Amino acid sequence: MRIDFTSSAAPQVDSAVPSKTAQRASATKEATSAAGSAAETDRAQFSFDGGRIASLTAKALAAPEVREAKVASLAQSVASGQYTVDAGKVAGALVSAYSSR
Repeated sequence: MRIDFTSSAAPQVDSAVPSKTAQRASATKEATSAAGSAAETDRAQFSFDGGRIASLTAKALAAPEVREAKVASLAQSVASGQYTVDAGKVAGALVSAYSSR
């Protein structure tokens, strides 16, 4: 079955086109008969939960790109002169990063 929402008229239903459910049922029957008289067959079922995806997308888009509290804390430390950098650690990290390439 196919429903055409693209036209400006009322949606048209074409029952000559088999639905996805009918296609899956047919494929399942064929697979089951092909398996013969085996007691168990392997099955896989996939589902698409559009609502869950939309919810997760909205949540991800609502999250800030920058951890504002962390940046503000670091900016305050730098401004007050309390932020120090261990040159040895920076050099070691640079050597490790570039020697593995």
